[in-house]
Parts: sequence; structure tokens; C-alpha cells
Amino acid sequence: MKKVLQLTIDESLYTSVNDFASKHHVKVDDLVENYFKKILANAHKPNIVTLIDQLEPPELAPNNDLKELYYQNKSNLNGL
Repeated sequence: MKKVLQLTIDESLYTSVNDFASKHHVKVDDLVENYFKKILANAHKPNIVTLIDQLEPPELAPNNDLKELYYQNKSNLNGL
């Protein structure tokens, strides 16, 4: 069952959206409904910032030369 939703938006945005809908042979209602479905489908997915914040910090000595460690590790991987 569909419900009525009243929106208040800027007049120029309304005109642009109406033009877009006409050119693509869709209703503005369908555009809004599909947008809501899309953002709700992504709502449960964690974003990258949240995932990074959950990572454990690496175990590195504070005085390590990270650039040197990078090149050492890279050469070990390449068998040099």
C-alpha cells in the first residue's frame, strides 16, 4: 500500500527534477521512492571510517623508520 508524502523543496530544484523525470519517462514519485530504497539498503553497511576505527593499532616501535621497513618488506616479498 502506498502512502502520500508531501515534500517542500526549492522551486528551481523542483523544476529540474520535473524536467529530468519527463526526459527519462518516469514519475517524480518513482525517483523519490527509489532514492529512499537505495539509502535504506546501504544504511546497514558499515562505512570505511567505522571499519578503520575498529582496527587494532599495529605493533611498531615508535622509533622505527617506516620508510625503511616498507622497502625491507617489499624486497623480502620479491625475493631480493
